[in-house]
Amino acid sequence: MLDRQGVRNIWIAGAPAFTPRQVTKHTPDYARLSPTPKAFDIMAGQMGTMWATEPNWSDAQLGTIRSPVWIVDGDHEEFIKLAHTEHIAATIPGAGLLILPNASHFAPWQVPALFNAAVLQFLDGNSATE
Repeated sequence: MLDRQGVRNIWIAGAPAFTPRQVTKHTPDYARLSPTPKAFDIMAGQMGTMWATEPNWSDAQLGTIRSPVWIVDGDHEEFIKLAHTEHIAATIPGAGLLILPNASHFAPWQVPALFNAAVLQFLDGNSATE
């Protein structure tokens, strides 16, 4: 099941990788990359609602996914439990699992070359399970 049981019970601001530097980085990155550059606070509120209520998918629902899926996470993930990540990969037919070393939930910032290489490998159809 993909549900709130897989989320660690931590306050996001207390997460080790969620430093003031990371928080400060989010707003300008959002403004630079988003089609709604002035709506960061709205998006942040929506994310809070999502974190409080999602995900909520049964194993049966996960089992209906037929598109290529690669479950990627960092070995220092602070929000999602590893057992939950592994369960998701095992429940979606044909899904791959990749745990990136020296990375947390913020792997694109922490290990960008490794993260980008993994994404390109997946897009090329060469994902492998770990």
